[in-house]
Amino acid sequence: MATFANTLWIFFFPLVLRQEGLSAFEIGAVYGLSTLVGAAVRVPAGAFVDRFGRKAAIVIGTVIPAFSVVVLAFSTDSVVSASTFVFSTAVGGAFFGIGMWAMISESSRERPATSFGAFTTMAGWASVFAPVLGGMLLMKEMSEIFLFSAFLYAVAAAGRAAFLEETLHGRKNTGDSIAKGQLSQAGSFRQSLRDILSNRTLILLTVTYAIYNLFLDQISFVVPLYSTEVLKLSAIQVGLLFSIFLLVDSQSQLLFGKIADRFGYTRIIIASWLGEMIFMLAFAYSAGPLPSMALFSLWVAFGAMDGPAIQALIGLTTKMESRGISVGFFGTLASFLSVPSQFVAGLLFALSPRLPFFTNLFFDAFAFLLFLLFIGRVRT
Repeated sequence: MATFANTLWIFFFPLVLRQEGLSAFEIGAVYGLSTLVGAAVRVPAGAFVDRFGRKAAIVIGTVIPAFSVVVLAFSTDSVVSASTFVFSTAVGGAFFGIGMWAMISESSRERPATSFGAFTTMAGWASVFAPVLGGMLLMKEMSEIFLFSAFLYAVAAAGRAAFLEETLHGRKNTGDSIAKGQLSQAGSFRQSLRDILSNRTLILLTVTYAIYNLFLDQISFVVPLYSTEVLKLSAIQVGLLFSIFLLVDSQSQLLFGKIADRFGYTRIIIASWLGEMIFMLAFAYSAGPLPSMALFSLWVAFGAMDGPAIQALIGLTTKMESRGISVGFFGTLASFLSVPSQFVAGLLFALSPRLPFFTNLFFDAFAFLLFLLFIGRVRT
C-alpha cells in the first residue's frame, strides 16, 4: 500500500514543480535540499532505530508521508510544495528505510540477499501500475492523487503498528523498554562509531558507493524532464516509462537476491555497475518511445541488481547493537556528497540535456575502478 501510494505521484513531482513555475535548476535545488536533509537525519534516525526499536521507526516513517501528501493535495505554492516534499522524503524516508532494513536483516541471516529481494518484489508488485494511473490523472486534478495516496499511507501505518513484530533483542512487541544492559550498549555512540571505523567492508562500500551515486539521483528529476522535453514523451508515456521502471526494479529483486546469495555479493555489484553505466548512456542517445523504454528498462535492471547484495553485505558485517547507525552512516556519506550534484545537475541540464548523463558516467567509472582496486580486501 505504501509503495503504491508513493509511486502514484513521486515520479511526476518534478513536473508539478515545473507547472508551479520552477526552473530546472530550482527543481535540482529542491532535490539537493532533500538529499541534504536526508543525509543529516540518517545517523540520528539510525540511533533511534537502535535505541527504540525497528518497528517504531517504520511506523513513524509511514505516518510522516501520510500527513505530508495531505498538505501537497491543497498546496498551490511551490515553496510549500517543495518544503513538504523535502520533509516527507528526507525525514520519513530515513526512519522507514533504516528501520525496514534492520528488521529484514534480523529476520533472515542465512540468505539475507534473497530476503531483501523478496521484500522489494512483494512490496512493489502492485505499484507497477501506479505511474500510469498518475500520468493519466496528472493533467486533471493532482489533489485527487495526493488524497488517495494519503489514505493508503494511513492504512499502511495502522497495519504496521498493529501487526509488525519487533526484531531488536530485549524489546517486546508491546513497546516495553529495552533491557538496561542492551539499552546502554545500543545507546553508546562511541562504541557504535568504533564498530563502524573498524569495519573495512562497510568503509569500502560506503566510499565507493558514495562516489558512484554522486549524480545517479538524476533519475529522480532529470529523467522526467529529459523524457518530456527531449524525447517528447507525453505524460502517459512518462507514466508508462516509470511503470516499467517499477516493474523491472521491484520484480527483479528476488531473482537478484538469489543470484547474489549463490554467486557472491561483490561479483554481482561489479556486474551491476558495469551494465548500469553502459545502458544509462545508451538511453541518453535513444530516440522514440519504444527504444527509450527498452534501454531504460535495461538501465534500471542493472541498476537494481546490486541492491540485495549491498544490503546483505552490510547486514552480515554489522552488529545488532549498532546496525541501525551503521546503515545510517552508509547512507549519510553518499547523501552528503551527492548534495552538490543535485544543484549542478539542474544547471547542466539547462546547458545541455545530455550533460548530466556524461557527468554521471565519469564519476561512476571512477568509483567502479576504485571498487575493482580494493575488491581483494572483501572476502564475501
